[in-house]
Amino acid sequence: MTDEPLATPLLVTHAVEYRFNPPALLGPHCLRLVPMVGEPTIGRSTLTVDPRPRRRRDVTTSDGVTTTEVRFDGRLGLLRAEGRSAVDPTGTTGTTGAPPTTGRADVGSEEAVRAAVQCCGEVAAEIRYVERHDPEPRSLEDVMASGEGSCRDMAWMAHHRLTSAGWRSRVVTGWLLPHRPADDPVSWSGLLHAWVDVATTDGRWAGIDPTTAEPTGPHHVRLACGTESTDVDVVVGATSPAGVTVASSITVSNAAARPE
Repeated sequence: MTDEPLATPLLVTHAVEYRFNPPALLGPHCLRLVPMVGEPTIGRSTLTVDPRPRRRRDVTTSDGVTTTEVRFDGRLGLLRAEGRSAVDPTGTTGTTGAPPTTGRADVGSEEAVRAAVQCCGEVAAEIRYVERHDPEPRSLEDVMASGEGSCRDMAWMAHHRLTSAGWRSRVVTGWLLPHRPADDPVSWSGLLHAWVDVATTDGRWAGIDPTTAEPTGPHHVRLACGTESTDVDVVVGATSPAGVTVASSITVSNAAARPE
């Protein structure tokens, strides 16, 4: 029996938790745990932060990235944030953000997508996909020498190759929402994933997944994008020296209405 396709509205809960030992002083932090503007969400996404920050500011970048900037007083032993979004898996994706103004602009959209698919296919042939939970970026030389890399490593490699060839490109971090398992659970797990976008001449971004060398679809939902590693991290911020334990989860369930 195969898994059920994505068909009904889904509630996606993305939670991150940081435990500090000893308690740490936190600098300003940026949280990107809800979908970008233009992704197929239903209603308004919510983001809760515990403990309550001294200052909170929600901003949307020119690329459509929804970022929550937070500041705290004193030392913290625990920081927890949870984003909740209702997603329509039948909605249209790929329209988020205006393409940059540099790079090739005299070719058709289909040619841009073909070039990105070919590039991602070459990356997938050269680099074996492995899971890597270390958030620190790796150099392209290190990835090539090892012959293996995470989805993010592969996305950065594809991005650099595309931009070197003159294509407009960016790296994306987002959710990969799997089919509903056949045993019909109440909820199931999604994944934090990375892929590459290429700009098309009709003003859209077309996503290509370097781990499969195929265009992205309704399973892929953008959270952040950019051309620097700090642009695509879902949590960005500095802390005073301390041991830290990180836990994260992406939980998917059926939802007929917007998140509470």
